[in-house]
Amino acid sequence: MAKRRLVVVVFVAAAVIAVPLAILARTAANYKPPESVDPPTLADWMQAWGTVAAVVAGLLAAVFTAGLLIHEMREADRARRDASRERADAERDRRVAQYDRDLARKERHDTEKAQARAVIVDNTEISADNGEIRRVRGRVHNFSSGPILSLEVRLVGTGMLRDLDVPMGVVGTLEPAGERSLDTAVTTAAPTRGLDDHAVKDLVTVEIRFMDSDGRRWIRRGNGQPERVREL
Repeated sequence: MAKRRLVVVVFVAAAVIAVPLAILARTAANYKPPESVDPPTLADWMQAWGTVAAVVAGLLAAVFTAGLLIHEMREADRARRDASRERADAERDRRVAQYDRDLARKERHDTEKAQARAVIVDNTEISADNGEIRRVRGRVHNFSSGPILSLEVRLVGTGMLRDLDVPMGVVGTLEPAGERSLDTAVTTAAPTRGLDDHAVKDLVTVEIRFMDSDGRRWIRRGNGQPERVREL
């Protein structure tokens, strides 16, 4: 591409030089001064051709200047396109890197949560009488491949009973594939007084707190998603 532009500039410059020279040469060959005028001397011809050479040199300089300007404009345009493409590539790389980081964080979080998801409470029965909870039954299962440590069971409330938090006992360690039955008598007269039995049952759930085999602490309410407890 650069060679082609150079050839074009050279041809244009040659044309600029050749055309006026040909015109002047033809004019000089046919020129006959009037009889009352002395024929031009060598000095006159040299002065005339010097003027022609100056004009040609000026035209040639103008052609090359225009060619250089066009070249610089094209180079600047190409530099802008390259810079825009580099910015687009950098933004794409940044987004890919952010996606990779987010994916790695999610995978790491899912890996950390895998054992906690395998600890569940089922067959929960909450007995209430006149709006007061009397007994809670159920079973805690450890379906993971590692032991669960410091297992604690609590009865907690939601909604208007969100302040309810009744300890149901500490199980301690629950081995892999192990289970522990729950059958605990509780008293919740103060916070639940005035509610019917069905409303009370809908507003309470069993919460388990435990440490996984890697030392991470978790809380799980019912069979909802386990939540990591950060150590202070």
